[in-house]
Amino acid sequence: MTEVELKLEIRPEDAPRLLRNRFLAEISEGRGRTRSLHTVYFDTPRLDLARLGMALRVRRDGRRLVQTLKLRGPQRGAHFDRLEVEAPAASEEPDLGLVPDPELRAQVAEAIAGSALAPVIETRFRRTHRLLRHGETSLELDLDVGEVRAAGESQPLCEVELELREGDAGALYDVALALLESVPLRISTVSKADLGYACLTGSPPAPQRAKPPELAPDGTLDDAIAATLGSCLAQVLANQAPAHRGDDVEGVHQMRVGVRRLRSALRLFRPVLPADELRPLERELRWLGRELGAVRDLDVFVVELIDPLVAQRPGDKGLELLRGAAEGQRREHHERLRRSIDSPRYTRLVLELGRWLARRGWRNQSLDEASARLFAPARGLAAELLERRDRKARRLGERVDELQVPDLHRLRIQLKRLRYASELLGGLYPGRRRDRYLERLPELQDRLGRLADLATAQGLLADLIERVAPEARPACARAAGFVEGWACADAARATRRLGKAWHEFARARPFWTGD
Repeated sequence: MTEVELKLEIRPEDAPRLLRNRFLAEISEGRGRTRSLHTVYFDTPRLDLARLGMALRVRRDGRRLVQTLKLRGPQRGAHFDRLEVEAPAASEEPDLGLVPDPELRAQVAEAIAGSALAPVIETRFRRTHRLLRHGETSLELDLDVGEVRAAGESQPLCEVELELREGDAGALYDVALALLESVPLRISTVSKADLGYACLTGSPPAPQRAKPPELAPDGTLDDAIAATLGSCLAQVLANQAPAHRGDDVEGVHQMRVGVRRLRSALRLFRPVLPADELRPLERELRWLGRELGAVRDLDVFVVELIDPLVAQRPGDKGLELLRGAAEGQRREHHERLRRSIDSPRYTRLVLELGRWLARRGWRNQSLDEASARLFAPARGLAAELLERRDRKARRLGERVDELQVPDLHRLRIQLKRLRYASELLGGLYPGRRRDRYLERLPELQDRLGRLADLATAQGLLADLIERVAPEARPACARAAGFVEGWACADAARATRRLGKAWHEFARARPFWTGD
C-alpha cells in the first residue's frame, strides 16, 4: 500500500491540549486508544538499506508482531508518499519471505547482498490513536511520545502523524491548520528511522540542492505547475533542518534558493494563477525570504570576504574587531531565523502551500481564455514565458560593456529569473541544446553577483562599525576601508570579464523553439 502522511512535531507539554482540541473531538469517530509500541529497525553493517531509502522493522504491538518494509517515495508538498508493505510476523527477527512482491523482495535481497541483518535502531513510545472523518475523507491521527535509540544514544520523540486512509489529501492540511490554531506545531521532514540513522552515523540530514521537477514533454500546464511548485517546496523543506541547525552555511543558502525558486515559479505562472490566492502566498514567501536573506548576507560576508582577509593579515586588530562584530550579528540573525522556522507563521505558510498543491488550488477560478490554458499542453505557454524572459535579458545584456551599476543589477535580476525559469521548465525540452543553454547562465550570474555582494558588504560595514565600542571605531573604520577596497577590486575583476561571459551566453540558441 501507499502511505500518504503528514508529520508534525509537538512539544510534550502541548500534547494534552492537542487531545482536548474541540475540532479534533468533533471529527473523531469514536474514542481514541493509547498503547505502547516497541520497534526494532534492521540493516546491514554498511547500512545498505538506508542508503537506498528503505527501512525494515519489526514492531511489537501488545501480543502482535508486525514486519514492515518502507520505501521512501516522492515528497509532494509537505506530505510524504511512501510504499509500505506490512505482514504479521512470527518472530522478532526479519523475514524477507514476508515481502509478497517478488520484484520488491529481490530488490531488498540485492541491496543487502548476502550481508546479515542486525538491529540498528530501537524506538519505544506511547501512541494515542484516533480515527477521523473530515467531510468525505477518512484519516488517522497518531500522537507518539517516547524515544529513539541508536548507537547507545537516545533522542526524544514527540510527533503527530496524520495519515490519509481514503479521500482527499488536502484534508490532511485542513486538519493540521485547524489544530495549529490552538496548539503550536512544527512541520517535520524526518521519519523515526531518519532520526535513528542520524544518531547512528552522527550525521544529521545534509543540505540538498534543487532537483529538477519531473515534467513530461507532452504534459499539461496544470501538471507542470504541480510538479514545479512541488519540487521547489521540497527543496525548502529538505533544507529546513540544516538551516535551523546552522552548522553548515549551505543549509541556509539552499533553503533560501528553494524560496527564491518558489517565488520565481509563482511569478512565472502568474498569467494563469488566480490573483486572490496568489497574493497571500507571495507575501509570506517574501517574509521568509527576508529572514533567510539576512543570515545568508552575513554568511557570505564572513566566510567569503572577512575570513580570507583575516587569514592573510593575522594580527590586524581592526579586522579582528570587525569579524567579531559580524559574528555577533550573524548569531543574532540566525537565532531569529530559528525562531521563525519554529513559529506558527512558518508552519502555516508550509501547510497552506501544501494544501494548495494537494488540491491544485489554482483551478479555483472562473473559466476564461487564460485559465483554459491550464489543460492545454504545457509547452505552449512555457515557450512564451521563456521567450519573454530571454528577450528581457538580451535587451539589457547587448550593451553589457556600457552598463552602469544600477543597470547591471537589473541585468542580474533578469538573468536570475531566466535561469530559474529555464531550470524549472527545462524538463519539457530534453536534449543537448537545453543543456548548452543552461551551462552558460551560472558563470554570468555569478559574476554579476559579485556586484550585489559588494553593495551588501558596504551596508554591513557601516552597520558593524556602529556596533563596536567607540574607542575601537577608528581601527574598525580603517579596516572597513581596506575590506571595501578589496571587495571593489574583486568586483571590478569580475565585471572586466563580464563581456566574454555574456558573449558566450548570447551565442546559445533558445531551446524552446523548433528552429
